[in-house]
Amino acid sequence: MAGIPGLFQPQPERPRNLIAVWAYGWFVTGGKVPYMFLPATGWDMFGRSGRPYTMGRFRGEDLTYTEAEWRFPLQKTKDRLGGVVFVNATSASSRTDNVKLFNHFQAGYGAGLRYMISPKNRVNIGLDYGRGIHGASAIFLNLNEMF
Repeated sequence: MAGIPGLFQPQPERPRNLIAVWAYGWFVTGGKVPYMFLPATGWDMFGRSGRPYTMGRFRGEDLTYTEAEWRFPLQKTKDRLGGVVFVNATSASSRTDNVKLFNHFQAGYGAGLRYMISPKNRVNIGLDYGRGIHGASAIFLNLNEMF
């Protein structure tokens, strides 16, 4: 890494080299909720949680999700092409199976490419590949960043 100046070292003049983090919690506070309406991965506002799993793979009365992503430029002087590396973790409870929140974590990880199609508006098109537990894997095509 040290042999490629500017590619992997954070630089103030290259703001696209950053670490982004997001997290959310979704909790059922009372009542009996039908299974398909329980909080689940992929049910956030833009359906972007839970890379590399299918939508709704993890669900429960209570759910927490956290993701971190390192975004970096792949060109020495231009900002059109970039890359990302990400990791995430999900925990869900099940009152019927006596599984408490934070007893188990399901993790995912992966990498992707970004191409800036509109530098003025900083609009990216992205292609990500993710892997998870029990052989889960997926390819994601997205407009703008995942978060």
